[in-house]
Amino acid sequence: MALAKSLGISQSCLSSRVRQAEADEGRTNGLTSSEKKELVELRRKTKQMEPENEILRRLR
Repeated sequence: MALAKSLGISQSCLSSRVRQAEADEGRTNGLTSSEKKELVELRRKTKQMEPENEILRRLR
């Protein structure tokens, strides 16, 4: 708690950052930062492609 306070962040924020760092280092299970970034990008592309695919379906 004191560390979070000295950093000017909440305890939950500090805990989240520690968990993410541990995942990035392979010390715990979970998505790494790069995997999370890739997932966000893939979801964005999927969302973009859905209307395009619908247009193609209608043209068949």
